[in-house]
Amino acid sequence: MSAFSSARGRDDAEIKWLLRAAKLGSANAENLVGAHYTEGQGVPRDDVEAARWYKKAAEQGDMYAQANIGWAFYEGRGVTQSYELALSWYKKAAEQGHPESQYNLGLMYADAVGTEKDTSEATVWLKRASEQNIEQANEALRNVLQET
Repeated sequence: MSAFSSARGRDDAEIKWLLRAAKLGSANAENLVGAHYTEGQGVPRDDVEAARWYKKAAEQGDMYAQANIGWAFYEGRGVTQSYELALSWYKKAAEQGHPESQYNLGLMYADAVGTEKDTSEATVWLKRASEQNIEQANEALRNVLQET
């Protein structure tokens, strides 16, 4: 048996159990099922199906799923692109402490993407991301502060 077929078998078994847990309402499993559809692991790659699972988990308050559905709306992956919805989902994840969402939210406020430009909000979220070791946030924060 090749390494590929062995890994493929693990992916198939994993997605089978994740789907069971997701269908029972586990937000963590729903988010992971979404990730499997995004990456095509154990299931065919399907951005629409990924977004559907991310949204189910996000609506239950899972910050990782909120970040993922935010990304989907930002990129228009499996959903109609909407910067406003991306901002809304990123904010929910950021408020729970998700560092990448804090960074993305800060950039969106700084660059007026999906919202009016708001340097004070941008500063708040970029500082929080920086405090959680998102290195790109440091440079973005410097840029925002230089503009004020």
